[in-house]
Amino acid sequence: MRIIQISGKGRVGKTTLANLIAKYSFELGYTPIILPFAEAIKDQAAQQGITKENDSSKYREFCQKLGAEKRKEDADYWVTRTFSKMQEYMVKEIDNKREEKSYYEYVIIQDDVRYMNELALGRELAATQIFLSQGERDLSEMDATWRNHESEDMANQIEISFTKPNSEYEDAFDVIIFNDGTAEDLEHEVKINIIEWLEYGYIDLEFVDEAE
Repeated sequence: MRIIQISGKGRVGKTTLANLIAKYSFELGYTPIILPFAEAIKDQAAQQGITKENDSSKYREFCQKLGAEKRKEDADYWVTRTFSKMQEYMVKEIDNKREEKSYYEYVIIQDDVRYMNELALGRELAATQIFLSQGERDLSEMDATWRNHESEDMANQIEISFTKPNSEYEDAFDVIIFNDGTAEDLEHEVKINIIEWLEYGYIDLEFVDEAE
């Protein structure tokens, strides 16, 4: 199994990057799975008819509120739920390999890594951790109130650090991408680096299986 985590500000292009990683991972013979920490939140929003496509402001407000409520009860609530889902894919991959299926190996892609405990889970699982920076680009809704939400704090602090010499975060991620070029530039970045990124985030599931 390969795991790739993506951090960055809202609207910086994390989902676009995740989809590109999925595309090129599939071309290399893997089965990509986009598994955000907020998947369960998005499911609950959808059940109430709230979608990003229909009303992005209402959708973001709902997700931020529900996410914060559960984290207040248990800081690791969403991390625990997501890790349980990862474990399901680990079991499936072991079965896929045993049955000699094509595309048996999964690439888990998380495009919404916003908190330190989410990064900590990735480190425990040898994930490739990518920070997608806005660089010199102005993002949409820069003055929106949702940018002051706690879920944006980590990315905001990291972005500010890049404007100073010797950023403390330069070595915190395996990869830093400054996404201030064109869409084609971002795709080229993925295309030429995907093999290396997949090598970073490798878990030997046979070893994990034996350890358990």
